[in-house]
Amino acid sequence: MFYHTSSAETRAGAHLGGYYWIPALIVLVALVASGGAPALAQTPQEGPGGPILLITNYDLPLSYYYAEILRTEGFNEFEVIDVRDVHICTMDPYDLVIIAEMHLNSLYPPKFQQYLDQGGNVIAFRPDPLLYGICGVASAADTLSNGYLLIDDGAAPGRGLV
Repeated sequence: MFYHTSSAETRAGAHLGGYYWIPALIVLVALVASGGAPALAQTPQEGPGGPILLITNYDLPLSYYYAEILRTEGFNEFEVIDVRDVHICTMDPYDLVIIAEMHLNSLYPPKFQQYLDQGGNVIAFRPDPLLYGICGVASAADTLSNGYLLIDDGAAPGRGLV
């Protein structure tokens, strides 16, 4: 190996006694001892596994937003799968299934209902109308015009609100 230093560099490194390579050796030994370079962060399409199943749609990149929310909130043990891979047997091992916002066809609600009947838990973000029955949501027949919200300031939740 050929190494050339200027006289200023030599004087600056003189206190090291010519052992300028020691810091690099320490870093190398630390990397080898730890098993190599640190792993790259997982992409939103991946999850480390765990008791939560996040169902996304590969065709809708924004459906991965929920994986980022889970990580940000400290829920790091989840698995991400595409909606096309959903079967009752894929949901069984999980305590909780989270369904990202997406439109579904009529094949999926019975699968989710069966999972619920077997003791599973489901959270659906902006559920498709086909999931309203499962989620306990009813569609409003009409819109409310000229309506207002009355806040009961005598009860604890409404105190201080006008």
